[in-house]
Amino acid sequence: MDTGFRDSGLRDQGMTNIFEIYKIGIRPSSSHTMAPMQAALAFLAEPVSLGCFDSVAEVRVESFGSLALTGKGRATDTAILLGLRAFSPME
Repeated sequence: MDTGFRDSGLRDQGMTNIFEIYKIGIRPSSSHTMAPMQAALAFLAEPVSLGCFDSVAEVRVESFGSLALTGKGRATDTAILLGLRAFSPME
């Protein structure tokens, strides 16, 4: 069973599979906070590494599935915002 992130760029961030981001974490549901926060942090790394972060005026986030259905109650929105502000769930 392959659970890796092949083309997502997360491997470059030192992650090799999904189980590395699903850990006990913040708020009531780790799966709805840790993974979205880590994904937002990984997304942020690209414009920073390319040196074009200062030219980013807006970021739009859209969630799907259970994250979209229960995200606000499980603090997914807050976790994503924290990730985009360069906070890590491991801190």
